Amino acid sequence: DTHNINRIKFRPGLFTPRFPYQTRAPWIPNGLNALSALFLVLGFVAAGLALVEQVLPATMLPTPRRVVASTMLDPLTKTRDLRQTLLTWVASRIPDASAEGVALFRIVFGIGILWMVMGRPVLGAWAAAPQNVLSPLHERALQLFVAAPWLGGAIRPWMLFWGLMFIAGAFSRSAFAMLTLGAFGWALLFTSRVTYHTVSSFLLALCFLQWSRWGDAWSVDAWRSRHVPKPRGTPQEYGYTVWVPGLILGVVFLAAAIAKLREGGLGWITNGTVKYHFLSDSRQAMVDWGLHVGQYPGLAVFLSFAAIAIESIVIVGVLSRAYRYRLAAGIAAMSILAGFVVLQGLRWPGWWL
Repeated sequence: DTHNINRIKFRPGLFTPRFPYQTRAPWIPNGLNALSALFLVLGFVAAGLALVEQVLPATMLPTPRRVVASTMLDPLTKTRDLRQTLLTWVASRIPDASAEGVALFRIVFGIGILWMVMGRPVLGAWAAAPQNVLSPLHERALQLFVAAPWLGGAIRPWMLFWGLMFIAGAFSRSAFAMLTLGAFGWALLFTSRVTYHTVSSFLLALCFLQWSRWGDAWSVDAWRSRHVPKPRGTPQEYGYTVWVPGLILGVVFLAAAIAKLREGGLGWITNGTVKYHFLSDSRQAMVDWGLHVGQYPGLAVFLSFAAIAIESIVIVGVLSRAYRYRLAAGIAAMSILAGFVVLQGLRWPGWWL
């Protein structure tokens, strides 16, 4: 088996997964690896600037030169400035929205959460014999259900109660926090039987939506405070709610593309790797089209490239101010998810939601 071995140079490939060092202090090799990469980059930057100044001195203008020099001499200050600049830039990507738009989002999103959880019941008994433990933390969390088996049966009524409270906008922030807590409990048991891919992006979205202003319109909260004027949120605050799930989806898609290239390099594309996934998932696929892709190597390569390309550029559309680019990114993401369902039979409702 020569997988992950460079067959020409007879050594591990550049992207070959490496096992961690056997040490009681793993932060030492990890820190040394990070420092090596950092110093390598700084060395290349310094050498490149010296070369440019020697060959094309006119291009080294005083202002950029001072910026580069101050960055290398005072990296902490420049890092803080860069962080603030990045946060300001990301904030400028958030579109404007209204309280009514968030209210509509709350209703649809709440119904979607209940539809997903109620349609996929879990059992507390699963925690005693998990088939798919993701990490030591996941295993320890499952012990809660082992110690108190009744918790598994309480998840659905808990989700139904707080879900209806959230949809109605009654104590909306508290209701959403309780709904999130129940969703994590449900996901702990659900992912003990299936892969975490099914709910990863959904759980991240729940975490980042905790700061949303859910109850400013079309809600019991708004009705209760109708005689007591409350400060309204800004259009950007409301826009955050409808924007951040797309950002999370874009980041997760980008991580998936990087993982594919890190594992297989460009060979993931040039080998037409999607044909193997279509083959392995053919029994549960809606149609048998994926089985025929292997007969057309060019098509397999094109589809593999399209998968990487779409996963990589969704984040670009999410961070764009132009709605036409965001619409294109949304359509591209839906095409990927639709391909999972039709050609592989992979239904991940959390991603669709």
